[in-house]
Amino acid sequence: MNGGSLSLFDFIIQSVQQLALLILTTLQPVAGSQILTVTDPAWTNGKWEQIGGHPAYRASSTELIERCKKNPSSFLILPLTIQATQILYIDGRSVVIVDDPSFRAVRAYYGYKEIKCSDLPADAQEMTWEVRTHSTYFARVMSYPQVSETRDAVGALTIAICILGAGGCLAAALMVLVVFLGKFPGKLVFALAGTCVLFTLYGVACVPGDFGITISMLNTHRVAVTVFWVGVTLLFYTYKLIGALPKWIFGIFLATALFNLCFMLAGTSSDTLMLGSLLNFPMSSIVLYYLFGSNLRKALKAPRDIAQWGFVASALATMTASHIDMMVLAGTLKFPVVMPLGVLGGIFFLIVSLSIMISRTYEERDHLRENLEQEVEKKTALLASANKSLDGMINSLGQGFTSFNANGACAPVSSRACEQLFGVDPASRYIWEVLRLEGSDLIDFNRWIGMCFAGSVDFTVLEKMAPKEFKSTDGRYIPLQFFPIRNKLGTLTDIVVVATDKTAERKANLQLEEQRRRAEMILMMAKEKKTLKSLVSDLRESFKSLSTRVSGGEMNREIMLEYARLLHTFKGAFGIFAMRDLAELFHRIESEWSEERATGFKSLNGAVSQQKCLTQLNMLLDVVESTLEEYREVLGRSFFESGNVVEVKVEKIDKLVLDLRHARVDGRLVTQALCLKEEPILNFFTQYVDVVNRLSQRLRKRLRPVEISGGDLMIVPDQYRNIFASFVHVFANSVDHGLETPAERREVGKDPAGKISISFTRTIHRNQDAIQIVVTDDGRGIDPSRITEKLSSMGVNVEGLSPHEILNKIFDPGFSTRTVVTETSGRGIGLDALKSSVEFVGGTVFVESDKGKGSRFTVTLPVLKPAMNA
Repeated sequence: MNGGSLSLFDFIIQSVQQLALLILTTLQPVAGSQILTVTDPAWTNGKWEQIGGHPAYRASSTELIERCKKNPSSFLILPLTIQATQILYIDGRSVVIVDDPSFRAVRAYYGYKEIKCSDLPADAQEMTWEVRTHSTYFARVMSYPQVSETRDAVGALTIAICILGAGGCLAAALMVLVVFLGKFPGKLVFALAGTCVLFTLYGVACVPGDFGITISMLNTHRVAVTVFWVGVTLLFYTYKLIGALPKWIFGIFLATALFNLCFMLAGTSSDTLMLGSLLNFPMSSIVLYYLFGSNLRKALKAPRDIAQWGFVASALATMTASHIDMMVLAGTLKFPVVMPLGVLGGIFFLIVSLSIMISRTYEERDHLRENLEQEVEKKTALLASANKSLDGMINSLGQGFTSFNANGACAPVSSRACEQLFGVDPASRYIWEVLRLEGSDLIDFNRWIGMCFAGSVDFTVLEKMAPKEFKSTDGRYIPLQFFPIRNKLGTLTDIVVVATDKTAERKANLQLEEQRRRAEMILMMAKEKKTLKSLVSDLRESFKSLSTRVSGGEMNREIMLEYARLLHTFKGAFGIFAMRDLAELFHRIESEWSEERATGFKSLNGAVSQQKCLTQLNMLLDVVESTLEEYREVLGRSFFESGNVVEVKVEKIDKLVLDLRHARVDGRLVTQALCLKEEPILNFFTQYVDVVNRLSQRLRKRLRPVEISGGDLMIVPDQYRNIFASFVHVFANSVDHGLETPAERREVGKDPAGKISISFTRTIHRNQDAIQIVVTDDGRGIDPSRITEKLSSMGVNVEGLSPHEILNKIFDPGFSTRTVVTETSGRGIGLDALKSSVEFVGGTVFVESDKGKGSRFTVTLPVLKPAMNA
């Protein structure tokens, strides 16, 4: 870049420095800037100042001069320093300089010095000690200069440990290459050897002067911390290669190490370099703790495994050394810097453990060489015995076991039951031949095999898409199961097919279900015999009336709509009584006519459709009569007698009323006679309690007991029966469309159990006596926007319609918000049937709804005069 702008490299360097400064400033209360963590009353006038561009501390002492004069054989010990240099002045003249005060040509990263008191001037009066620091935050001086009768062990040991660590690691690198090369994988050998070499460089960088190297303090520091952490990374990589460290833990450490390496490589001050070095310690400690803990657990499980104990010692040595050095750097411990020795110990124990593993491997190899033939015979015998036992167990199960590969070729071995179940021996065949797949099934199955072996989708997901059943030609029920076989790398190699003959089990379940259904139906018939009789009577009358009209040539769209309503209504009614066969028969015929109805009956020929309708009406009536005949003992002889029975035959009551009228008796007497036909209106709605309970269970919805009020209202039911039968659609609508699932109700703060109620009241409607029936639910309500959307898709113009008018469009013929037809809803006939029957007698029906709170269906019926059957 020109014009004085920064280069990219300089920009990166400055960014790292600014980030380091921010972190150091934040941590200053913890790190501090004082390099002395102790005090000594023998030294006075201590103060900080700037000398040569570096922080410097100066203090003076006369007491130490006196101590030296009293004991000339003692030593004046200048303390161990980290990233610092020292100068000793006697009466203003420098007599000792420890390392380079300018930090351009240092002897060691660590510095110390000891002087014989006898070497000091005899006339010395005052001693001045000056220490200059190369790092503002991380430089440390372990103590003030002291007079001691013995030499300094801490400083001498630190230098010796660095030299010993460097030499030991170099020797270890040579031994690894000589001993392990060719016996362990190359990655492992070179990773371990590289670790040793890097720690050799670390030891040299700590005391370069002892190796004849002249280098600045900044570069000494940069080389030391960089090779140290790269060496630690290689050491952890070695543990990963031998399986002692999981990949994900190593990956996290590697990411943090790379981040902190930016500080160590790009830093231009010792503070930045030291920060990058120290930031690695937390994650490295976690890794070392993991290595120590996991290897210790393995060693305790196998206490005689010396190699495993070697891994424990390796992790412990490195971990202990790192913790000691952290305390030394923090100034909380006066102790030699032992990291080079700790690393050497960790590498040593690791090499010992690997050597033991090599020896053990060679011993096993030699043993196998000597006893190979016996071992092969022994293993062969065990394998044959295992195979025989396995074959016996598999064949004794009576299940078909075979497997196939990515090409669909079956394995040469399968269980004996395969031939019995599939009719062929799978050996030397393709799996689709065994399963007798053809056409689109074969294409789908081959596509499924390709997806399985591609490995892009989990097998547990794909298994649901596999063929569920073998299509047996003799009517047997043989379900199939598929299981994956994988190699050590987790790659799918084969798929096992398990076939089981469950014909008997399925037949037993079907019989049990049929018995349960039959018992439910008989119980319902016995409980609601009167309602059933009323239902059958309505069916006979309705079918007879419709047959008469069709036979007379009255075959049009209205007739077909009425026929569809009757089919839908009686289908639901028979479903109430658990008469499934009848309900399914009516449902099937309804479906046939629904296809024609969807096209407006355009494809129907008058004569053909007329004959078809008459044939179906007669057939349905015959089937109903024959079904009832099967249960004559349950229903009783009176059930098959003509006429509805309350207390006496309805015909007798009607005749009595006619006679009374012909005799012109008092009208009150006629009214009393008519009262003989009255019944509580509740009699015609009790079956709906069972309807909503069974439907809510099937739809997995919870429901509180149905609330009924005004059920003792007395009515003459003659002309209301069809209307009451149509109410099944209202209750089905409330459960299916209205009530939410328990989970949905909890989400909106409702009781998980829904509520449906019905009330009966006398009222005045259009200036005449009327009966009002109200069915209420506390469900989700009806969404007007969905109705509007559905009407628009049907081509209905909704402009100008009020919200109430739009809501009541649900009673229109063919209207349904369902997109899928079910046994409960979807055809748009049920509520249409209710509206037609209500309006036929001059009544009204409408719905009100509050979204999220529920719906309310209100039916108002005029009080009708009973029909007279003279």
